[in-house]
Amino acid sequence: MLNWAATYRGMKVRIAIFSLSHFLLLPAISFGQVIIFSEDFETTTLATKGWYDNTTQTFSSAEHITGSTQSLEFHWLPGAKKPTSGGAIRHAFSATTTLYVSYWVKYQNGYRGSGLRYHPHEVYILTNADGPFSGLAYNTLDFYIQHIMGDNGIVPQVEIQDGKMVDTSKIGTSLIGVTEARAVAGCNGNGNSGGMTVNEVFGGTDCYSVGGGTYWNSYMWNSKTVRLSMGSWHHIEVYAQMNSIAGGIGQNDGIVRYWLDGNLIIDQSNVIMRIGANPSLAFNQLVLSPYIGAGSPIDQTFWIDDLTVATGRIGGGHLVPPVAPQNLSVQ
Repeated sequence: MLNWAATYRGMKVRIAIFSLSHFLLLPAISFGQVIIFSEDFETTTLATKGWYDNTTQTFSSAEHITGSTQSLEFHWLPGAKKPTSGGAIRHAFSATTTLYVSYWVKYQNGYRGSGLRYHPHEVYILTNADGPFSGLAYNTLDFYIQHIMGDNGIVPQVEIQDGKMVDTSKIGTSLIGVTEARAVAGCNGNGNSGGMTVNEVFGGTDCYSVGGGTYWNSYMWNSKTVRLSMGSWHHIEVYAQMNSIAGGIGQNDGIVRYWLDGNLIIDQSNVIMRIGANPSLAFNQLVLSPYIGAGSPIDQTFWIDDLTVATGRIGGGHLVPPVAPQNLSVQ
């Protein structure tokens, strides 16, 4: 018997499949996508399900989506940089150049984030160029999914950083078309477009010194108009596709898309995340590690429920049970 679990229209779905002649493994999702892993947070034994690093997390039975019984909770005390549950919880997976992340999130009423126009970082995607316990802000590539408090609500944001790729001898000089040993998110020219500052939430490219001759950078895409409300569950979906390499040169044909409650609100199809210096760069690790660098301005909480990671977007934003073939029992 094969148990297949999914989230369908906000409800838990579990299908048991049995073949009279042999065990049959069906595609988990339509259109050829492959589920990499899913996590419903219904049990607290995260380490047994592939999670590592800080697996001692906090769960809430009071806050969860319909069909669920609990969620993962991130609670900050005033002045704290990390939630009370501590640092990063990680899940590694086989390297892939296309990645889809789906989860549900709820921010408490009165949520203020960092109180600034940046942070907290929330969901991180790392790559095969960095180690299983690598840092979360200075890597070959970091891909962030996060929500920043603006003037009129919580602004959905997708961000990339590639600080390790910065040529520190050419800060402020565009190396685009000059060399493939350079950064794409800032400091060596701006390789991306479409980012803009929205409601005082910074967007576009950034480059700054952290001392000792080291520079960090970033490129951020913000939702232009759509905001998350507080006190309600929202469905977040993000798809990222690495750009191609042609003739040893990184092409601006990568993809970044973000859906909020099924509506596409960030759509970039001319993205560059990797260059000729790292042509095999691929996503291989998801990290949950909410972090407020300046410390939380208040006592505040948000929750995450039903996380799914796949190689492509799931049709309609939900896991849709496949059509059952003959001689199978569904229960």
